[in-house]
Amino acid sequence: MGKISYRVRPETAVLTSGFDPQLSVGSARPPVYRSSTYVFSSPEAAERAFNIVLGRVQPIAEESPDLIYARLNHPNAEILEDQLVPLERGAAAAASSVIRAALDVNLRYLRAAVLRVTRATSEKSDAKVEALSHEAMVASRTVDDAVRHHLSETGTGADLRTPVVRAANRATWIRVAGDKTADISTAPESREYPRACAVLEARVEAITDSLSGGADAAWRPIADEFVRALRADATDDGDAARAAMPLVKVAANLGEIVLAESPASAGAQPNPVTRNPRV
Repeated sequence: MGKISYRVRPETAVLTSGFDPQLSVGSARPPVYRSSTYVFSSPEAAERAFNIVLGRVQPIAEESPDLIYARLNHPNAEILEDQLVPLERGAAAAASSVIRAALDVNLRYLRAAVLRVTRATSEKSDAKVEALSHEAMVASRTVDDAVRHHLSETGTGADLRTPVVRAANRATWIRVAGDKTADISTAPESREYPRACAVLEARVEAITDSLSGGADAAWRPIADEFVRALRADATDDGDAARAAMPLVKVAANLGEIVLAESPASAGAQPNPVTRNPRV
């Protein structure tokens, strides 16, 4: 017969989770120590134990620092702390804060990448996009760690419908769109396609405003508006037609965000890396 696995709420788990016997020299029940003085293995071990507890140094991997048997650190305090930690539901709030910060970085990254194309590339715009790309990558890793902590604390799977997972996916979509736009190596001259560039700039501003708590006007389909502007700017010059391709790529990237955030697809939550939506 296979092992039956089940989950219990943290409030229930703390009643039966027990404690680490190493904290009580192998005792099956937490003893109350009346002693006030203890012996360390060496002066160096005592110094390191105090430095770790006081935050002067960080313990290394797999290290089990000695207790200093003071108000800051003693067996009974450690046992009580281990019992209380599961009851403190702070991971959801921490994850939400981290995701919000990452979304802000990713929106600035996307906006800078779009303006780099619509206003012609320059050393200054390239440097700004590169710096924001690094910030977005660091923020993304922080989000991954925070979401894993949240899922571990709540005992839930990576359900795409949960608010934290949906918010993390939203931040990821923005960063992916920023990466794709930043990879565009060429841009039209500033005098070419002014109407189409204006449409793209207005749409990225609307997306930024909407995801920052503003109106939802950003989620209108972009295709019709962009195509009309592109035709109004078009000439018979073959080079001008080729110059429009970077703008088409930007429109596709923004359209991908619009498709993911539109009310009609809010419940679907497709994978931001593998999906291939239309503009």
